[in-house]
Amino acid sequence: MVTFSNWVASTGMSHEAIAKRIGVSRAYVTQLCGGKKRPSVEIIRRILIAADGALTAEGLILEFTE
Repeated sequence: MVTFSNWVASTGMSHEAIAKRIGVSRAYVTQLCGGKKRPSVEIIRRILIAADGALTAEGLILEFTE
């Protein structure tokens, strides 16, 4: 399973660029990658759109609820 932080690293984009695609702050993306924040359902939806199939809803839910 590809995790959010693995996906972010694999894109080659900065946290700032990922944040703009998702509609959150750079700091929030950094906190998600570090496991310090858990995204809302709306943010998970935006992540899935930005990831364009590279991540799954099930995978994100499992990752952020463990």
